[in-house]
Amino acid sequence: MPNQTILSKTYELLKYCTPLLGQLPRGYKFTYGDRVQNLLFTLLEVLLEAFYSPPPQKRAILHKANLTLEKLRYLVRLGFDLKLFSSDAYQKLATHLNEIGKMVGGWLKSLE
Repeated sequence: MPNQTILSKTYELLKYCTPLLGQLPRGYKFTYGDRVQNLLFTLLEVLLEAFYSPPPQKRAILHKANLTLEKLRYLVRLGFDLKLFSSDAYQKLATHLNEIGKMVGGWLKSLE
């Protein structure tokens, strides 16, 4: 089932990002790091909610997932611009977010 794949991708992103955020400088760990981590948890929770919701409710929930992804994209880019992430870490984060975004888009299209 493709929707289960989106859950595992999001889980893997959270698993990758958590130690990365723990290594942030103290001045960023509890502001920036917490915000990113909370959005990642929210994304996983929203996608789980969409997965288990009846079809008529899925569309609204997936739009919330899209908005959460967009917030994450901006925050990850900000982290890179502030030199909080290496180029490799940024590339990996951006790739994961884009893949998840494509999957959410495909899921939305399948509901039409």
